[in-house]
Amino acid sequence: MFSVVRAVLLKPLPYAQPDRLVRISIANPSHQYHDIGFSNVRFREMREHATSFSQLGAFFIATENMALADGTTPEQLTGARVTANFLDVLE
Repeated sequence: MFSVVRAVLLKPLPYAQPDRLVRISIANPSHQYHDIGFSNVRFREMREHATSFSQLGAFFIATENMALADGTTPEQLTGARVTANFLDVLE
């Protein structure tokens, strides 16, 4: 049990500066909106005008089945769509 608690709650994230990572979403409890993402247009607008963040990246919560092929038998993978700079944000 301790291993689960440590891995989920106590162990720092495996990123260079995990204390500087934030997740932004939209919430409006009066309209029953909780943890809503941004449209592509709104995200680009935020990225262009952000002054409080060194970088903004995005991921799309819905996962997709994808195929990886190297010329032989394709392998089915589950993945998610992310912005081109997503991994740079995590460095």
